[in-house]
Amino acid sequence: MRFENDDNRVLRVIVMDSYFPATQLHTTSNFTQVIIDVVKCHRALHDGPKILHRDISMNSLMFRRGKDKRAIGILIDFDLAVFVEIDPQYGSLHLNRRFRTGAPPFMALDLLDGTDKIHWVRYDLESFLWVTVWYTARYHEGIEATMAFQLWRKTNMTQLAVEKNYFLMTTEMYEPTEHFGKVAHWVGSLVYLFVEALHARNVLRWKAKYGGGQTSETLDMETLGGRVTYQIFLRILEEE
Repeated sequence: MRFENDDNRVLRVIVMDSYFPATQLHTTSNFTQVIIDVVKCHRALHDGPKILHRDISMNSLMFRRGKDKRAIGILIDFDLAVFVEIDPQYGSLHLNRRFRTGAPPFMALDLLDGTDKIHWVRYDLESFLWVTVWYTARYHEGIEATMAFQLWRKTNMTQLAVEKNYFLMTTEMYEPTEHFGKVAHWVGSLVYLFVEALHARNVLRWKAKYGGGQTSETLDMETLGGRVTYQIFLRILEEE
C-alpha cells in the first residue's frame, strides 16, 4: 500500500525515565528518602512558580532509580494544581462543602469538615502525613499486607473527620507493619507536629466562641502560629 504524501511522514519517539509507584518501595530508607524528595519538590513549586498541588495521595508519589540505584522521589498528578497568586488570600480557590480537592483518606481535617474555605499549604503537608501513616500501616516490603484504615475509603467526609480526629487523640489506631516498625517513632513525630498545631488552633476557637470574646490572641492560619512549615516538616524527616 502506498500513500500519496508518504515523504511527509515523520516518526517521533518519546524517551522518558521509567517511574514506579511508591508502593513498590522495599526498604524503609528508600521510602523516607522519597517522602523527603517529594516534599522538597512541593516546596520548590510553591516558593518558585507559586504552584500548589492540592491533591496529595498515594497515587501522587512515584520514584525512579538514580545511577547509584537510589530511589528518587517524583511528585505527579497535578490535575488539581493551581497558581496561588490568583487569590489575594493565598488560597487560589474558595472551597465549600461541594468543592474540596483531594482523595478523602489523605485530605486534611479542615477540608473534610468544611472548617476552612481556603486551601493552605499546610493542608498538603498534612496530606503527606496521612500518606505516610497509610503506607507504613499497610505495606510490607512493597506488598500490601494489611487492610488498615480501609474504612477511610468508604465512609463519608463527616465521619472520616471524626475518625481522623480520634486517630490524633490516641495511639491505638496506628500499628506499623513489621517492615516499618523501626520508623514508627518517625511517623509519631509527624503526628505530634499536627496534634500540637491543631490543638493550639482549637484552643483559640473555643476561647473566641465561648470565652466571652475577650481573647486578644491570634493565630496565623497559614502555618498555625509557625507550627506547621516546610522547614519544620523536613527537619523531622531528615533527622529521622
